[in-house]
Amino acid sequence: MDKFSSYSVGFKLKVIDFAEKHGNQAAAGHEFTVTEFKGTYWHKQKPALQNTNKSRKAFRGPKWGKFSALADELFEYVIGLRKDGCCVLHKMVHFKACELATKRGISRTDLKVSRGWITRLTKRKSLSVRRRTSVCQRINDFLSADWRTRTI
Repeated sequence: MDKFSSYSVGFKLKVIDFAEKHGNQAAAGHEFTVTEFKGTYWHKQKPALQNTNKSRKAFRGPKWGKFSALADELFEYVIGLRKDGCCVLHKMVHFKACELATKRGISRTDLKVSRGWITRLTKRKSLSVRRRTSVCQRINDFLSADWRTRTI
C-alpha cells in the first residue's frame, strides 16, 4: 500500500459494497489493501460517488460553484447594470447576492458571500467588477441613496 495512491470511483464503490456486505470497514481494508479511514471517508461520499463517472479518480466537488443558478442571476444583474451605463461595485454584488439567497431560501451558513467569493464568481463568469462603461457614468439608485445619506 503506497502512501499516495489514487483510486477510481468504481474501485471505491467496490470497497463500500464489500464493507456493507461484511459489516465493517476493516475487512474491506484488508481485502482491498486500503486503510479503514479511506473506507469510511468513501462511505460518506457514496451518494456523490454513485452519480459520477466510474473511471474518475478524484471527487473534488463542482467546479462552477455550489450555487450556479444564483451565480447566473448575479451575472444577469451585473450585465443589466452595465447596459444602463452604471459602474458595478463589490458591495452591490454582495447585497444582491444576499438578497437572492434569502429569496431562494439559502441559509447564511451555506453561502458566505465574501470578497473572495465575489472575485471567484467574476473570474468564472469573465467579468471585471469596476470597469468603466462610459465617460460620464450615471450613479445608480443604490449609490445615490448612500451618497445622499452621507452628504446631507
